[in-house]
Amino acid sequence: MLAGLSEWPTIPFGVLGKAKIENPWFTEKNIRIAFDAIRKNFLSSEKVSEWLKHYPDKSLHGKKIGIIMAGNIPMVGFSDLWSVVLTGAEACVKLSSKDTTLMQWMIQQITRTIPSITVRPLQENDQLDAIIATGSDNANRYFRAFYGHIPSVFRGNRYSLAVLSGNESEEELSGLWEDVFLYYGLGCRNVSHLLVPENFDPQRLIRCWTREGKRITHPMFLHNYLQNKAIMRMEEMEYFDGKYFTLSREKEPSFWLSHLTYSFYRSEEDATAWIENRADRLQCVVSNLSIPYKTTFGKSQYPELQDYPDHVDLMDFLHAL
Repeated sequence: MLAGLSEWPTIPFGVLGKAKIENPWFTEKNIRIAFDAIRKNFLSSEKVSEWLKHYPDKSLHGKKIGIIMAGNIPMVGFSDLWSVVLTGAEACVKLSSKDTTLMQWMIQQITRTIPSITVRPLQENDQLDAIIATGSDNANRYFRAFYGHIPSVFRGNRYSLAVLSGNESEEELSGLWEDVFLYYGLGCRNVSHLLVPENFDPQRLIRCWTREGKRITHPMFLHNYLQNKAIMRMEEMEYFDGKYFTLSREKEPSFWLSHLTYSFYRSEEDATAWIENRADRLQCVVSNLSIPYKTTFGKSQYPELQDYPDHVDLMDFLHAL
């Protein structure tokens, strides 16, 4: 099975075209970036083999695991599906309407690689052994009401953070751009708030990104940028204008698309306390400091097999069933 991973083809143009029509945020560039990350970090036979060594050599054949997927970024539900099928369990999947085409193609590749695996649509009357559901906080209320009686992993809204030391290189700040803007900031691993030292000049980011010619031209993203800027002008808010995004000082993230917020910290201890007080809402933290949930600059959108969403070890959960 592991040898077959190297035989996965690239995504056909017909699938790419249909996926872009299905979700206007899914550009060909972003789809290819997402698939290349999956190919490198999830479909490496060496990485999969090493990852599986940390778990019991135990098949869950006969178990039925439900998976309700999100569709905010291309193929975001693949990691859950991959974990389930590698245990030998039957995957009962509810695809997001925003990411049906790509995931159906990925499922075809999985069942071709592992013919003994069953992946089928989730039905309301399925007698599941467990459920993995990802959605908004509002959707989570439904998940808990409907599936709360069985073993479950429910995921709601989360965001990511960058903690800057002030000594970052131009290369690290360039990587931070991807952490913030890759997939247009729509993922939970996208940085939406910065913690910076009190002597940090926020415009340094804008100058760095401008010098490198980094820019976003997606019409829907720019519409959000113009709308946010108009609101901040009307409310007489102070902000920096990055020409395609806005940057302002706030105590907490705003979660406006195309808007980045920052706040100051005095010491590493202060930054760590800030993180620990919000641990239940944070996905990952980009930094070169020694702090919790640390991720390298430019790598937040390239999780490895062991980088489980919400810090819940999904394989441990499955093997405990």
